[in-house]
Amino acid sequence: MKIRLINYLRNIKIPLIITGILIAVIFFVIAIVTLPPKLTPPSSIYTSEILEPYKKQKLSELYQKIISALEKQDWSTVYDLDTSSSFKTFISKGEYVEHEKARLSGTKIISEKYKINSIQVTNNKGVINRTETVCREEGCSSGDLSSAFTANVEFSYINEAWQRAQEEKPSERALKAVSYAYENTSQSEKKEIIVRFGDSYDTPIYAVHNWAILLDSDLQELIRIETINEKDKAERSRPIYNPQPAQVIQQAAPVIQQNTSPKHCTSNTIGNYTYTNCY
Repeated sequence: MKIRLINYLRNIKIPLIITGILIAVIFFVIAIVTLPPKLTPPSSIYTSEILEPYKKQKLSELYQKIISALEKQDWSTVYDLDTSSSFKTFISKGEYVEHEKARLSGTKIISEKYKINSIQVTNNKGVINRTETVCREEGCSSGDLSSAFTANVEFSYINEAWQRAQEEKPSERALKAVSYAYENTSQSEKKEIIVRFGDSYDTPIYAVHNWAILLDSDLQELIRIETINEKDKAERSRPIYNPQPAQVIQQAAPVIQQNTSPKHCTSNTIGNYTYTNCY
């Protein structure tokens, strides 16, 4: 086809310069048409062999942005990119930012460095194994002034984009038990529950959520909490008797009439007069 077009252009006696331009345009068009398809956002026509490298690259790009925000202590961006939508229902961006600032202000941490060790993608699940190095000096060169922690961070591929995997959901049974226990305890015990299960956040609903998740992995403790709840319900359902004090009827004391007439009298006559003395 290319040769026929070139011979045709020669035969019609078009000036050489124009012929060269036309030939160049033809070759360019043919090259564009015959190029292999560019890897674009996933579609059902692509196989997992094509999709997984694409997803892996996208996950790597996302986590590099997260690392940049973490190391710059840009907590607002970290909240947007590195927290799940379920976490956001419990903790607002303002609460998260203030929490992270307070976390660092109470320590001697100078900086936190992050390194990606590996990325694994299986279908719509991604796992990044990363190491966080906490530095207590500039440069983080001394082993005594730094510490490293390695952990897996999970992501989910939803609507053709990566996002942090959702918070674990507690069972209805555990959530019901801890909700009742929290609502029917004293103020001091409520504060203790928030401190123990709130992950440093002063948010009751988040503390209750985390407590319920822990109970799902400890059946004996869950049964103990349920037993306490049932005893409390039984106590609250008992009828309360309010006995009335005995009625005191006050009556006027009877008036006893006494005879005040003299019982003994003596008389004496002196001259023309008689004197009587009674007692």
